[in-house]
Amino acid sequence: MIVLGVDTAGGACSVALRCDGVTQSARQRTMPRGHAEALVPLILEVLAEAGLDPGRIDLYGVTIGPGAFTGLRVGLATVAGMALAQDRPIVGIGSFEAAAADALRRFPDARRVLVLLESRRAELFAGLFDAAAEAAGAPRAAGAPFAVAPDALAAMLPPGPLVLAGDAAERGAAALADAGQEPAGMAGGPADAALVAALAEARAGEAGRDPPSPYYMRAPDARPSRPGRRSGAILSDASR
Repeated sequence: MIVLGVDTAGGACSVALRCDGVTQSARQRTMPRGHAEALVPLILEVLAEAGLDPGRIDLYGVTIGPGAFTGLRVGLATVAGMALAQDRPIVGIGSFEAAAADALRRFPDARRVLVLLESRRAELFAGLFDAAAEAAGAPRAAGAPFAVAPDALAAMLPPGPLVLAGDAAERGAAALADAGQEPAGMAGGPADAALVAALAEARAGEAGRDPPSPYYMRAPDARPSRPGRRSGAILSDASR
């Protein structure tokens, strides 16, 4: 099976091509914005490196968030267009799930993983995962994700060691240090598209032809236009 994984949910644009269970080619650029210009060239690069054309892709995996509004839409729209053109299925992968899988890969003995994602506001988005209850290559969520102020994070966590993951892991580690706590490990940074592709392959039975919907921890920022201004809502990348 040939799987293309895409992540544009956070501060990077990441693409990976997985062939028969092995990552054949991958590209990642750190970038808080500009995903629309970077994504298609990166996809073409990984396909060229693997010597494949888009028609050979069997399955697409793409992160669905939480993430920046514009970045998420770029990834979802690009993957949806490619999949529609080739009549191929898509699996949506949550940003929490991808980060938890990365932590489990780096720390295979981890028992619990706390994923922390940037909200682009004061609070962090947090999700706790139980590594012992693994499902399709990733730890299973130990409850619903939540938004939390960094100085309140320590009080929200059960006792015991945990590994931090996600693009806000460093902020979380600093907050825990202020509370006298230290994580058992750190797996910070943006999602890895190679892991997105691997998770999509593991969940191929859930794939569908309809584009997956983005997942937001809060509604996108929007406000009605003022009189005399161009009609339509104004959307902000602060929405995640």
